[in-house]
Order: sequence, then structure tokens, then C-alpha cells
Amino acid sequence: MPATTYLKQKLMDHLCAGIPYTMPSTLYVALHSANPGVDGTYGEVTGNGIARVAVVLTGTGGTRTNAADVVFPKSTPSGHGSVPHFSIRDALTGGNSLFYNFLTGSPVVSADEVPRIPAGTLVVTCT
Repeated sequence: MPATTYLKQKLMDHLCAGIPYTMPSTLYVALHSANPGVDGTYGEVTGNGIARVAVVLTGTGGTRTNAADVVFPKSTPSGHGSVPHFSIRDALTGGNSLFYNFLTGSPVVSADEVPRIPAGTLVVTCT
């Protein structure tokens, strides 16, 4: 899973220049209609009932996964269509994107659907 330019810069500043980086207390998942890119912002799906949701990532070593299903709010009757990507963010609204990647199967958010990402399927790795 690629890290965003924002996160890479914050980690480099912290490790190499002694500039403190405050870790976010909560992480959030956002759905995207297209690859969010290195800035992690392109194509975020919002509105029509869909919003970011908190996620707990657990694991050991350089790999973390979602401990439980990530359940988004129910979409409105207009739905959203294909949401093939996601990002991990540091705030419920605004804030910064930290990681981004694709969702397997290019899921579709149809009208009146509750989008769900099953436990263990969001994988964050640091190699």
C-alpha cells in the first residue's frame, strides 16, 4: 500500500530533522471513485449518505489489517457507482491522507446500500 507524499515527508522530518510528528489518535477510511494518487485526495466519495468511518488497524511487524468490518453509512437512493479505491486518513473531515490503495473486486455502491469492507481485507504494509 503506497504512503502519500504527506506521510513520507512527515516521517522524514521526524526521523532526520527532529521535527515532531504527532500520530493521529484515530484513523479513518475514505472511499474513492478513482486512484487517490500520491496526495491521496483525488476522487473521494462523499455525500449521498457516504462519509469516512473510523478504522482500527491491528497486527505485528510491518503489516496491519482492519480488526473488524468497516461499515459505511447507508447510501441514499442515488448511490455512487464504482468505488475501486480507498485511503486511510487522519481526520473525519479535512485532514490528511496517509495511505491509499485499490479495493479488490472494484465494488459498487448502489442505491440504498450499506458499503462494507470485510475484516482483514484492508492491508497496510511498511516494507
